[in-house]
Amino acid sequence: MNRLAYMVIALSFTLGIIGGAVYFQKNVGDNKGNTNGNNYSSFESVVKVFKGKYCGCCELYVGYLENKGFKVNVTVVEDIQLEHKKFGVADEMSSCHISEIGGYVVVGHVPVEAIEKLLKERPEIRGIALPGMPSGSPGMPGEKLKPFVIYSLHDSGTDVFMKL
Repeated sequence: MNRLAYMVIALSFTLGIIGGAVYFQKNVGDNKGNTNGNNYSSFESVVKVFKGKYCGCCELYVGYLENKGFKVNVTVVEDIQLEHKKFGVADEMSSCHISEIGGYVVVGHVPVEAIEKLLKERPEIRGIALPGMPSGSPGMPGEKLKPFVIYSLHDSGTDVFMKL
């Protein structure tokens, strides 16, 4: 082989290494489970999801969170309503699953934009909820029919946290 061939091979190898590193950082992320540039601490990037054993949309929501850079730990429970009571979530705010992240409770198919706002602003609330299972919300099939109203959960009740 001539010198030019060796240079081409060396350059190809180097570009392959650089390309692999860029791909890894973009698609796999750092050791915090952070794949999309969010600035979560490792504690905040772990979501604990409690779900019923027969709920398929919960699995889709877990996949959604993982695709957004969160590490998700799933606990299957016999009665999700008992979990709602444990976290002090009123019946009208309940959904098919409930999560914990960064010291907050997150109820239902809450879009990541609301979770990011919660973690960034750190308001003095217990958490947020998107009650029911609205069509088109993360993990739910169908089209979005109206804006999602995400509520803040307080000891004294609820109010609107944000609309998406």
